Amino acid sequence: MIEIGCGTGSFLKLLKEIKPELKSTGIDISTEAVEIAKEKGVNCLNVSAEAFAEKNNERYDLILAFEVLEHVFDPFSLIKVLLKLLEKDGKIYMTLPNYLSYDFLQVGDVYRNFFGPSHLNYYNPFSIMKLLERGGTAV
Repeated sequence: MIEIGCGTGSFLKLLKEIKPELKSTGIDISTEAVEIAKEKGVNCLNVSAEAFAEKNNERYDLILAFEVLEHVFDPFSLIKVLLKLLEKDGKIYMTLPNYLSYDFLQVGDVYRNFFGPSHLNYYNPFSIMKLLERGGTAV
């Protein structure tokens, strides 16, 4: 499995403790985060998903992307990259903020992480379905 945007590797470290036999890799574009992940003993590379897919022929049974899609300039290209890295019967598991959620509707403008420059794209259940359909995924 691979985690796209693994940050400091907290999830992969926990996964390694629970299931040490699982072969896992993390990638992140933050040099500082990758260094912290490596200090935790996590197999982590400082590279974008696009560059990783370009140089890597390995396919993954499971691809994780927790709170990543809203940060990328071209989410459609990222979906294509994830599909390229995915094994034939593999699964992609993503999480992202829902801009029609109760939390967002209540907190709205005062929650700074919801807006640029941190978040470049905004999703709700309808928009993410359209993006995934356009990307050729079976949802």
